Amino acid sequence: MQTKTVRFQNPSTYSVNGVHHGYRTATAAPQDTDHPDAIKVWWGCLDPGGFIVPHIDAGPYHRRWHYPTEPGGYVWNNGVTVESPTEPFEITHWEPHAVWNPGPTRRVHLIVETSEKVEGESGLVMCDMLPEIQELIDAL
Repeated sequence: MQTKTVRFQNPSTYSVNGVHHGYRTATAAPQDTDHPDAIKVWWGCLDPGGFIVPHIDAGPYHRRWHYPTEPGGYVWNNGVTVESPTEPFEITHWEPHAVWNPGPTRRVHLIVETSEKVEGESGLVMCDMLPEIQELIDAL
């Protein structure tokens, strides 16, 4: 499946949800990936200037992989920042993580959740703000 043909939902607005801005998703299916243990698959798009604030997901937790198709921006996971990953990588969504895209192009990943479960406390937890994301919020 090519990302040019994906129909993303309308972008989110930080003033409405308080968690992300310019984030859009689209449905995908396990057969859209060659990952053998895929149980849930979706497209995630972060528009230019978009962000997802630092948080821990609500669970239950399964191993989750990102496959960049249109790389861009930054990923912060458990205290480590990586610029524009181009190779598949795992997000440990049971630990603090965030994303921001200050660049001029969108960031699109195929996100694959696998059948492998991971232990962790359940319940959405908001974490301390990152200065890079606060700058994007202040610019809204």
